[in-house]
Amino acid sequence: FDSRWRSVKEPQKIINTPSSRQLRPQLKLDKVGYGYQPLREETELEFGRSCEFPFMMLGKECFYLHTDDRITWLEAVELCEEMCSFLAEVNDPKPLLAYVNQTYFRQECGFWLGATDQKIEGKWTWNSGFPIDRSVWGMGQPNNYKDQDCMEIKLHHHEKVANPDGYCFIQDVSCDEKQYAICEKL
Repeated sequence: FDSRWRSVKEPQKIINTPSSRQLRPQLKLDKVGYGYQPLREETELEFGRSCEFPFMMLGKECFYLHTDDRITWLEAVELCEEMCSFLAEVNDPKPLLAYVNQTYFRQECGFWLGATDQKIEGKWTWNSGFPIDRSVWGMGQPNNYKDQDCMEIKLHHHEKVANPDGYCFIQDVSCDEKQYAICEKL
């Protein structure tokens, strides 16, 4: 048994340290053909990287999609912390959106992401405190309809024509909604 691999059922105590997001180099991607490839500015730490189970590599980030039950945004934050991870803060949403779109095609569901404007209305930040790049949002989002303060990936199988981003996109939603969750681990 290799002690580096922790079971999901054995959560470790979260220590109050600088956000792991602050330690992570920002990824820059360049469109090549039908996909994306890392620009040369990436650090060597990113090459040869893999994700520990149950997380999977999408793009250059490790994600776990929790689809056992639907939970509130705050419950999703706690779930991810119990897994020694955090509610996903995506650098490049395209690989994650493509995966959700392919895997959950013909379902209407949402997946929590780690962003909110609960502290200051209209000022969206990742839970780590970093600002959100405006380009991650779906068309017309965030719209704060009925005081929506949390971020989700929304999958609508019936709105393809109305949404140029495809079947799934990132939008704001009420934090009390029940959704699936996406955790991220470095």
